[in-house]
Amino acid sequence: MIRIGRSLRLQLFCFLFLLPGCRKDDQPVRDCVCSEQFATYTAFVKDRSGNLLDSLQATSTNLRTGKQYSFRQPWQGEPFLGHAGRYIVLTDEATKDLGIVPDTIVFKATRGGTIVAEGRYLFNTDECRCHINKVAGADTLTTL
Repeated sequence: MIRIGRSLRLQLFCFLFLLPGCRKDDQPVRDCVCSEQFATYTAFVKDRSGNLLDSLQATSTNLRTGKQYSFRQPWQGEPFLGHAGRYIVLTDEATKDLGIVPDTIVFKATRGGTIVAEGRYLFNTDECRCHINKVAGADTLTTL
């Protein structure tokens, strides 16, 4: 048997109780440890000629719950950053709304109230609700 000094045992005890846990249904889950990573899934929107479309309004809706997400697109109007035509579909902000069984998320990009592009995605989360996971869905959408 390995002998551990009293000081080391106290440090291990404190470390284990101070580990950040994930939240599941607003209750701490003791055997979960989430990373500090914040998952963000995006999609490019192109016209039929293959040109990336910028300055669209983007929303995502969970068909099961009806919850709608509208993310600020931080790189809009900044094509030099390499993000022209890229839109956020879903982020870890949605972990509390998803479960292990994938939900259908409908992404819509609009201009002036008219739908320009639409895509269906499947997203779920892990048991600890640490991060979302894209199960299915296109990385690039083409205009309707």
